[in-house]
This record gives sequence, C-alpha cells and structure tokens, in this order.
Amino acid sequence: RDLAYDSMEEKIFAVKSALKLWDTLFYDGNYLFYSGTVRGLWITLAGCYTEVGEYDLAADALKKAYEILRYSENLEPTEQHYTSLFQNILTHIPGDCAKTYTISERELFVSHLTQEAFEPLKENARYEQLVRECTIHNA
Repeated sequence: RDLAYDSMEEKIFAVKSALKLWDTLFYDGNYLFYSGTVRGLWITLAGCYTEVGEYDLAADALKKAYEILRYSENLEPTEQHYTSLFQNILTHIPGDCAKTYTISERELFVSHLTQEAFEPLKENARYEQLVRECTIHNA
C-alpha cells in the first residue's frame, strides 16, 4: 500500500527510516523470511529517487534490492537460522511460506525493473547493467 505523504522528501525519509529499523534488527543482512519485505522497501526507495530525478541513487537502491534477491536465491532449501543477535532463536525454511503470486521472486523483481516508473533510468548505465544481469540470470 502506498501511504499519503506531504512530499516526496517525507516519503524518502520514511522509507529510509524503515530500512534503518530492519537493518538494526538484522544488522548482518540475514533477512531470510523478511527479504521480500526489505527488497520491496529498496524498490520503493528507488521509485522515489527516480521521481525526484536522483537516478544514480535510484540505481543504487535497485542494486541493493537485487543483492538481497541474490542472497535469498542462494539459500539452501533447508531450515535456516537467523544470525542476528536480536533474532537468533528463530528459524525459516526457504520456500515454506504462502505467496499471493505465481511467478518466481526473480521474475517479480524483473517486472518491477521494467515498470513505467523506472523509464527515466533507461539511460543510466548502472540501471542498464542491472537489467542485463537480471535477465541473464533469469534465463
């Protein structure tokens, strides 16, 4: 859901604050079950940056989302343990959760990359490289 903000700067501040909270709880980047949520925040931040013309920051945010995707894709399909001091008694089994969509996480990410909102990034070399990398690994 998209919440109403008084300005794009306020929305950027809110998303960055949410990411800081996630990074406080999972300071080692081991998001496991929550990787989709955190990845979604990075994609949202990229959309905000694109809207205000900060294309390099948008490309950086999408790259971070892609790194989280790659990490979650490489997890073994067995019970995984959270390693953060705050969450280390919890476990997660990749793939053992309900989804409201039928495509893969990577296909979903690629569909985000090709949304009209990111059209202005098509001239950004880092964005183009990210799209190529995602497409190659998606084949």
